[in-house]
Amino acid sequence: MSTGLRFATLPSHPGFPYTMTLTLNPLMGNLSSTYSVRAGDLLSLSTRFDFNVYSYESDVVMGMELWRLEGAGASQSKRNEKVEGEGEIDISGSLKTRLDHHGNVGVLWESRVKELVYSLGATLDLRGGKDMIGGVGVEVRYSS
Repeated sequence: MSTGLRFATLPSHPGFPYTMTLTLNPLMGNLSSTYSVRAGDLLSLSTRFDFNVYSYESDVVMGMELWRLEGAGASQSKRNEKVEGEGEIDISGSLKTRLDHHGNVGVLWESRVKELVYSLGATLDLRGGKDMIGGVGVEVRYSS
């Protein structure tokens, strides 16, 4: 059993739109909080803090998501018109990254070619050592 709270700004909010969540799982002793903000038309930033009251272990993760619009050769003014237009924008891909307090970095690129959706990802350990690359993954999906 867990309990959660979520706060999100309304679309009419004059500043940056943001979302905050807080979840508590008393059985496992886990407390988790997140904060996300849309920092620009094509950029979102997030943080997450996890804490376990039974083991006193904690985890801090920072992440970002950067979208790429359809037609990368378009001029910046056309891109802004698309983003600020009627709400529907054509996103051709997104880059997601995360960094935790252990020095681990995760990178994920998701994109689409017609009905084929693919993801390429890797995890890296910035603390050095022999095994700097923790893992590499590829996923391909077909949606009709």
